[in-house]
Amino acid sequence: MHKKLALFFGAILALSVFLSFTTAMLHRQSYNLNYFERSFVRYGIPEDMGVELGELMTYAVLLTDYLRGEIDSPNTHTTARGRSGPLYGEREIIHLEDVRDLFDLSRSIQSVATLVSLLIAGVALWRKAVAGVARGALLGGLGLVGILALVALLAAADFERYFIIFHELSFSNDLWMLDPNTEFLIRMFPEPFFSGMAGRIAAALGGCYAAFLAGCFWLTSRGDVARKGRSA
Repeated sequence: MHKKLALFFGAILALSVFLSFTTAMLHRQSYNLNYFERSFVRYGIPEDMGVELGELMTYAVLLTDYLRGEIDSPNTHTTARGRSGPLYGEREIIHLEDVRDLFDLSRSIQSVATLVSLLIAGVALWRKAVAGVARGALLGGLGLVGILALVALLAAADFERYFIIFHELSFSNDLWMLDPNTEFLIRMFPEPFFSGMAGRIAAALGGCYAAFLAGCFWLTSRGDVARKGRSA
């Protein structure tokens, strides 16, 4: 395989692996009921809602099952903050439908990214271009990490601002702008819930991607040694 082509395929591999890892970590953390429980306790949600922790966890299970596509609705009857009725109102339900659409999209991205990664790895083995593709993946991955590190620093400095930008880019309506005085969804899941989740996703993603880049570095170094040995 031509050197430039190997580098190109390597850069695509770096991106596809990143997308595969990102979506995997997103799903893992979003369905992590232990994190939900700890966050409910940390942010005083049972006291704020006037609902027992066990009941809140029932709501969390319904929500995660809904986002997985296993049930048709996350809604249930509740008595909270002095009123009885559906847990979520119409605006919240429509917003959660939009959120589930994003999760469906992320699962499709994960499937395609994983397939592309496996195909490129297979072609690299078939064409005996593992070292060249690994070099392209290492260079592309380091460039991607540099860009993402800058984005992460900006987000960490003003999470609320970039959280709003994320919603404006992700949704075509303003239904994500919920009223904490009347809508329970935002009271159960305040902004710190999401900033904490984002941090956990970033940490797990960073570890996995660092291992991937370390593997690319090893394969690149091994290829360099073998090439020098042949030319000696």
